Amino acid sequence: MIKGIALLAMALLGWGNGPGHKQVFSFVFPTQQSGELEQSSRQAIIETGFSEAYFDKHFRISATFDRPGDTRVVWRFSINRYEVVVTDAVGFYIQSQKRVYVHSVKNTLGATHDISRTISKARAEALMKTCLGRHADEAAVLLKLSPAEKTSLYLTAHSIIRTGPKARSREKELGRTDNKHPEIDQPESEVTKPRGQMRIGYINLETGKCTTGLARATP
Repeated sequence: MIKGIALLAMALLGWGNGPGHKQVFSFVFPTQQSGELEQSSRQAIIETGFSEAYFDKHFRISATFDRPGDTRVVWRFSINRYEVVVTDAVGFYIQSQKRVYVHSVKNTLGATHDISRTISKARAEALMKTCLGRHADEAAVLLKLSPAEKTSLYLTAHSIIRTGPKARSREKELGRTDNKHPEIDQPESEVTKPRGQMRIGYINLETGKCTTGLARATP
């Protein structure tokens, strides 16, 4: 019998095969072998849409954690010069007195497909500069920008906020300046870790299309 340690004191109760059959959800520490955990995670990722051959070529195990409070498999997806870390947290529910394992990666990845061609990294960086201007924290990610789309590979970054005379002049025009001594000139600077609203850029690495949005950074 496979034993495990339940990590959540509260469980979500539902119904399995009709009334009278309870289905219990909780996150656990399964004491199964790491190899079994990795194989189960591999299958969960393949079921999102990747072919087996594609998965075996582009995914590699980065780390496996099989301990109380931390049961997950961390994969490293790579294609051309891009790398993405994909983390799969594992839970389970009881159905017909058996544990059925649940992989978070199915929700985080959504519907996937084999990504065969990408634009070059230099091209992607140039497109990001054109699309977003000066920016920071470039990273490759697997995501979808709308529910109707399949997950794709994107380069993301956020805009750099400038501060200095020009920025303060704009603030003064808008009546938002807090500078009590406007006659004192201050050097212009850049905020690469901004607080407040900033622009986010997304370059689709398959098509080269740029999409921008707004986000609010919090401390």
